[in-house]
Amino acid sequence: TAFAQGYGTYFSIPFTVWMIVVIFGVFNVITAVFVESTSMGLKTSGLKARYALIYERKYVKQKCKDVIKRVGELIQEEEESKRPEHMRHMSSVGGIEASLGRRHISPAAFMAFVADRKLSKLLQDLDIDVSDPIGLFDTCDMDNSGYITVEELLRGALKLRGEPQKSDIIAGFMALRTLQDKFDSFLEWRGFAEPLPR
Repeated sequence: TAFAQGYGTYFSIPFTVWMIVVIFGVFNVITAVFVESTSMGLKTSGLKARYALIYERKYVKQKCKDVIKRVGELIQEEEESKRPEHMRHMSSVGGIEASLGRRHISPAAFMAFVADRKLSKLLQDLDIDVSDPIGLFDTCDMDNSGYITVEELLRGALKLRGEPQKSDIIAGFMALRTLQDKFDSFLEWRGFAEPLPR
């Protein structure tokens, strides 16, 4: 440049040193601002995620209570419709909530319950697909008894929430392997020497 030609090395060396200091200083400031904003963003998103998790737990808990309450109301309505006309609207001893955990829900009753708008909306709020009520009933009927309890309904419903996990796939695989082992034992007991190939 013109200054370097006029002043020579007396200008070039200090100018080069000054430019290096300025460039590194600016980059350090930019890097510090970036790191600070990133760490603040991570702290904020972590805090938001924690609050979202707390909110979701409270939300799910309240929705489960609402499901229990609505199922109790539907059972009570069903029982009242079966009573003689003169005994309707008489409350049962202990109330429906006291015996709700012991009540069995048949597939037909479950289909009618899922057709109820309020219960269907509550289940959808819990992110549970109610388009296949028979499949939902079979999922909740864990002991394959042909009926479900309110507890089984809630357990099955909560397991259906969210994305499938590896543990879900492995649990199905392990259950299938246990069934195959039992069948192999049965074949050996019946006199078949060779177990089935896996």
